[in-house]
Amino acid sequence: MKTKLMMITCTILSCFGCTMAQKKELVSVSFDYSVERIDYRLAVTVEKTGDTFSGSFQERPMQKPETFTLTGDDFDELTKIVAQMGKPAKKSDQPVTNESREGTFTVVLNSEGKDITCEYEIGKFSAERETNLKNEAIDLIKRWIDRRKEKSEIRIGWTRALPVHLCFSVHAEPADLVEYLGEFVEQRNQRDDMCGGGESGTHRWKALKPGVVTVWSIESYYHLEKEELTKGFEPCCCFIIDENLNVHYSKEETEAAKKKFQQRYH
Repeated sequence: MKTKLMMITCTILSCFGCTMAQKKELVSVSFDYSVERIDYRLAVTVEKTGDTFSGSFQERPMQKPETFTLTGDDFDELTKIVAQMGKPAKKSDQPVTNESREGTFTVVLNSEGKDITCEYEIGKFSAERETNLKNEAIDLIKRWIDRRKEKSEIRIGWTRALPVHLCFSVHAEPADLVEYLGEFVEQRNQRDDMCGGGESGTHRWKALKPGVVTVWSIESYYHLEKEELTKGFEPCCCFIIDENLNVHYSKEETEAAKKKFQQRYH
């Protein structure tokens, strides 16, 4: 691991035009950006302290930051991206990209005990290569955040062919134990200039309180209200939310819920 970190450190140094490569290391990466058209804001800090790696994030409308974990290998992957960025480019007078994010991206490096800060602009007036690398780093960190969120969320996967003719009706209860977050498209196999293809994703609920949650998910040609789902269809699965608000699939509760439905309606 030490040899690997030293090689990455050398790469960082050469990109920033400094000497004494073996003494320069990535300390932290932070960014704060907003997307006006969807009223979204994300502020993140990832840092290395000795042999410890930590991260925190805050999303609108969160009231306080949340933490997430990462490994040395995660930090190495981020370091490789940052190493390609070079010195911050001057902001263009004319739009260069179609970037929808606006904000700042800050990198802190340490050379012989001295911190060196490089601040980059996030936005459509930034250089294209710089924008691509910043977005690659941001998307990598967002995957770490999603990894942390997954532990406290119920996620029901779905797939469908395009063009879409069917819709999914979903419901979870007791409703006060969870908050429905919406439908997320994670993969799409479709070219812009062609018909057909497919997509897949998840329906997500955030855990709010401990307890047992039952979920219904039905694919049909029209939207079903929750009363239609719970009375006319068998539940698909059950989850247990523990005291730490971590979510666990329960085979026993799922079988019990399905048996209860069959006894009641058949």
